[in-house]
Amino acid sequence: MTKKCELTIDHCNCLCPYFYHNYEDNDNIYCNKLNKKIYECDDGDAFFDLNQRGIPGECPLENI
Repeated sequence: MTKKCELTIDHCNCLCPYFYHNYEDNDNIYCNKLNKKIYECDDGDAFFDLNQRGIPGECPLENI
């Protein structure tokens, strides 16, 4: 069985399924959808990063 889940995000953080900290690049912040670094590491909690960063202009997710 397959399920579909849709998320709405207000900030670029770990609530987005494409957001991740790249441990091989000093925990800098990357977007898996863009396949590139989007933010420098900011000493947040890498596992539960809920910082309220702006959504990058090149974010490919649909606007609502």
